[in-house]
Amino acid sequence: MSARKPFHRSTIIQWLVAILLTTVLVLAIRGVRLSAPTSDQDFTIPEAADVAELETTVERCERTLPDEPVLPDADGVPNFGRVSSTAVVECPDIFDGEPVVYVGEVVGDILRRDGGAWVLVNDDGYALEAGPAGSSGRLLGQNSGLSVWLPDPMVDELSHAGGAGFRGDVIQVSGTIRRVDPADGGGLTLRAASMQIVAEAETAHTPLNGGQLVLALGLVTIVAALVLVERRVAAER
Repeated sequence: MSARKPFHRSTIIQWLVAILLTTVLVLAIRGVRLSAPTSDQDFTIPEAADVAELETTVERCERTLPDEPVLPDADGVPNFGRVSSTAVVECPDIFDGEPVVYVGEVVGDILRRDGGAWVLVNDDGYALEAGPAGSSGRLLGQNSGLSVWLPDPMVDELSHAGGAGFRGDVIQVSGTIRRVDPADGGGLTLRAASMQIVAEAETAHTPLNGGQLVLALGLVTIVAALVLVERRVAAER
């Protein structure tokens, strides 16, 4: 009959360390799941906050031009005013050839061509409210915007297009919607007649994610504790 091995103090230490490290790791993972980076930067554009009140409500949308006007008008003249990209994309026939006002953030690349440039102008929540998702930690749905043609004098006024970590110039454009624009390969576009910068481009600071910090510290603690325990056990052998 084999003799029972003695119960070393190092075994107790190992169990305590294992329980402690497991607890730290569980709390760290839970913290990462519950936490989200928060930013104290305010990217809200007051001039663009009330688009619902500024644009004409589309009462009915048809994919082909109707015989009678489908928009509220004044003295027989459609009063489009300011529009959203969602309304234009959903009802392109209604806005085709009509003058409109559009507000949004210049994002992506500025594609220069002879006489001007094509730019993508978004009017979603990231553009006019929260800023880049990576900086605010807020998910506000999909990106939405319009392809806009800016003549050379207007293009030169832009300073920076938006992207990861950067909120681009927010512009207000007055121009004409083209349902099928040959210059854009038959795409839906807005050709600008005038432009003004509502808000200049701004760097979006990446905030600290508290959950990630806790997890990193927890993993460092685990590694350090394992090294210390292993050294103690080796010294007692």
